[in-house]
Amino acid sequence: MKKQITIGIAAYNEENNLYKTLSRLESSLLQIKGLSPYILICINGCTDNTKEVAKNYIRNSVFPIEIIESQRGKLKAHKKIVERAGKGYILFIDADVLVSADTLKKLILEMDKRPSIQVASAYPYTKLPKKANLYQRMIYPLLNLKRIYLEVEIAKEDVSIYHPFALNSYEMKSRVYFHGRCFIIRSKEVYHFPNTKSGIRGDDTFLSFYILKNYAPGSIRVLFDAYVYSNPTLSIRAYLKEWFRIRKDVELIYENYKSFKPLKKITSMKLNWKFILRDLPLIFKIYAIFYYFLKKFEVVMYIIKRKNILIDEIWQYENKK
Repeated sequence: MKKQITIGIAAYNEENNLYKTLSRLESSLLQIKGLSPYILICINGCTDNTKEVAKNYIRNSVFPIEIIESQRGKLKAHKKIVERAGKGYILFIDADVLVSADTLKKLILEMDKRPSIQVASAYPYTKLPKKANLYQRMIYPLLNLKRIYLEVEIAKEDVSIYHPFALNSYEMKSRVYFHGRCFIIRSKEVYHFPNTKSGIRGDDTFLSFYILKNYAPGSIRVLFDAYVYSNPTLSIRAYLKEWFRIRKDVELIYENYKSFKPLKKITSMKLNWKFILRDLPLIFKIYAIFYYFLKKFEVVMYIIKRKNILIDEIWQYENKK
């Protein structure tokens, strides 16, 4: 009997990316024997031709694909996907990422192999676009340093208990929460959503906190050899906006879910200066120093602006190409 799996894609204004994402997704699925995938594309508040792109792709798709719709917002789209999903694993993938050939296979095998894991995620790498201008080429290593060299950042506290399946010393010190660009959950019962009145918008932040609070250590695993390629950050403005979203979400989580506050210790990260000074090429050592000051600047800017931050504004994405 074939294994059932639901694959959910929340798509908002992704007319330029969705076709490539679906094509790469199906190519990856074809490598997995004994799998019966059902793909749900949730159109959420699109103002472009994303829905038409999805319809055109479905005409020649290998696997069954259904288009559903929700109000705008990734969490609202995920909620619709969970409601529509069947039994078994649910895999979520962003509409603008490309999965490596064996990424989905590795995620599914990890869940099969380790029943205690509730969520497993791929690691998001990035590449400099071929059409990048000089400014973007110069700033790319600074703004994407952690995605070029994952060892640049480690947990502030000893989090080894949260990594019982770690394969190396870095993984023992790595983040205890998962990446939202491509992740798989054991069943729809695992996915808990924040109160809609809380203002929380991110999918991976709240769910990571919920699982860390309610499940045993080791319930979350990031597979660093399972890759997804996503769009890089190519401007200071985009970088600040991204981190303002993260900080605001975490702030709202602590405000609305007091029991999550003790998790601050294990979720805090720091730069791994030992690795930076010992192993990075000279040019990236310099970028790491600039990145350190950029982080300080970002924190100060958030503190200055936090009272006037509009949630809808920081979650407004720029047009994607």
